[in-house]
Amino acid sequence: MQILLILFMAAFFSFCRNPQKDAPPERDFVHPGMLQNKADLDFLKRQVKSGAQPQTSLWAALVASPKASLGWTPRPRKVIVVGFYSKPDIGASDF
Repeated sequence: MQILLILFMAAFFSFCRNPQKDAPPERDFVHPGMLQNKADLDFLKRQVKSGAQPQTSLWAALVASPKASLGWTPRPRKVIVVGFYSKPDIGASDF
């Protein structure tokens, strides 16, 4: 009988955990699409500053893009679908 009581109590208390206390600690968000590190960005900055190609013309194209404007409103998507020949195109052309 004591064994059944112990098993019942163990099962009961295993369901009564505090989810906030037992949750893993929060970490800083790391963007999954950013593959460049600071050294890469510093290299590109030096290349653009010196007028090296193709970095300088690509930088100019980036700055001229409407999507680089502070007024551009992003439309985040939970799922992106790209079919053959971009049909269907759910979010892919946003990039």
